[in-house]
Amino acid sequence: MKKTRRRYDREFKISIIAELESGKPLAQVAREHGIHPSLPCRWKVELAENPERAFSGNGKRYKYEARIAELDRLLGQAHAENELLKKPLL
Repeated sequence: MKKTRRRYDREFKISIIAELESGKPLAQVAREHGIHPSLPCRWKVELAENPERAFSGNGKRYKYEARIAELDRLLGQAHAENELLKKPLL
C-alpha cells in the first residue's frame, strides 16, 4: 500500500501556529490535527524567518521551471531547423 504525501495550505499552517502561540501544548495540537509534532516547529521557524514568503509552496516554482525548459527545447529545435534550411540544396 502506497502512502501519499499530505500537503497543507498556508491558512492551515498559520492556524496551527496560532494555536501553539495561544498556549496549547504541542503534543495536543499535533494529536488533534493528525500531524507529526515536528511539523509545527518547522512551520513556526519558517514563518519567523520570512513572514511574507513563508509557505509559498513549491508547485509554482516547478511549473515555471518546467515552462522555461520547454521553451528552451522549442528554441533549440527552431534553431536546428533554421540551420538545416540555410544549407544549400544540391
